[in-house]
Amino acid sequence: MPEAQQDFFGRRYDATGSPVGGEFEINPTTEGAASLVSHFAVADLVDGSFVVARTEYDPMGDCSGVFAQVYDAFNNPVGPEIRVETTIVPRNLSTSVVGFGDGGFTVFWESDPSTGLSSSILGQRFHSDGSTVRNEFSVHIHEGGGGLPSFEIAELNSGGFVAVWIEPRTDVSGQYYSDVIRRVYNADGSAAGGGLSDSPSD
Repeated sequence: MPEAQQDFFGRRYDATGSPVGGEFEINPTTEGAASLVSHFAVADLVDGSFVVARTEYDPMGDCSGVFAQVYDAFNNPVGPEIRVETTIVPRNLSTSVVGFGDGGFTVFWESDPSTGLSSSILGQRFHSDGSTVRNEFSVHIHEGGGGLPSFEIAELNSGGFVAVWIEPRTDVSGQYYSDVIRRVYNADGSAAGGGLSDSPSD
């Protein structure tokens, strides 16, 4: 019996919500193989092009990888599909992608080494041609297992980006609570300062 294959499609719409062109397949390189898309994200680039990032799993629940593909304004793939992460772990979770004015982009993902001890938000910055700007970098490491409830990334006018995440914590009495943390990064992924809490104080 053949294993399940999840096909993943996209479609472009104009400003009025009318479709532009037909559907197009996002994960054609996995055709005929068992693969499930667990998370995906889209970001616009220059001249109407865009990039799609996704996390894939096999039917056994192991992560196949984090991938990205650039498309032109007519939904045609530009260059080969990109394997984003350089550190391979059994589980990669939420995926996010931010496009920049120079046509480059950065893909972010939450990586869980399945040890129950920590999870990380990692990033990889790419030039417009799909080549890497620098090594894979860490945005945040969460100690204590359980993963991070959510994170978001947004581009800044400076060419850098801001990362915002929910950090689970435990107070001295053993009660759980969460902090909303933000941190600004330069365009190359280096931190521009320390993390700031946006949670209201008691």
